[in-house]
Amino acid sequence: MFKYRQEEKKDFHQAENTIREAFWNKYKPGCDEHYLVHIMRDCDSFIPELAFVAEDEGKVIGGIYYVASQLKTDNGEIIKVLEFGPIGVLPEYQGKGVGASLIGITKQIAHKLGYKAIFITGNIDYYKLFGFKSAKNFNIKYGDDFFDTLLACELEDDFLKNKKGSFLENSIYNVDGKKANIFNTSFPRKEKLKLPTQIFDEDGNFIG
Repeated sequence: MFKYRQEEKKDFHQAENTIREAFWNKYKPGCDEHYLVHIMRDCDSFIPELAFVAEDEGKVIGGIYYVASQLKTDNGEIIKVLEFGPIGVLPEYQGKGVGASLIGITKQIAHKLGYKAIFITGNIDYYKLFGFKSAKNFNIKYGDDFFDTLLACELEDDFLKNKKGSFLENSIYNVDGKKANIFNTSFPRKEKLKLPTQIFDEDGNFIG
């Protein structure tokens, strides 16, 4: 039985390594997600009450992280919402419900903290299992356009009804690839693999 709890300072490096293992060579050569977690904790919009880890006999096997973001309605109203990511699970523990538990537990806590909606960018086929819908259902754009990968989950019934507008992603997600590469040297060396059909620069940033 896995244990789920709020992340503590003593978990930081191990949790970052877990996220690194979960994302390495998944979407790009290497990954930046562990560096994102590292800098996210010092971000003013970081929600530490929602930083949760999964543990197996003292070993951190998964983690999830949230920040506050904004929804700007077409009438100019700015609404505070949540955004999570990264969420990651060690490859050998994937498919065992760890990610699902991290999402379910933190959704409940987020609701108790008074948050009304969560936004993420991800795969609808997976996240619909946790109540997420395409943001297009609520007439909400990502910046200036609609994207299939922008998903929203209401923590209060009909909260996003008549909230037509644009989701403003938190700027913390604009990760500096060079700084991420430097940070990566504090972890065991792993080989970066270039993914087929995708072109990246020497820092691992997607360019085409």
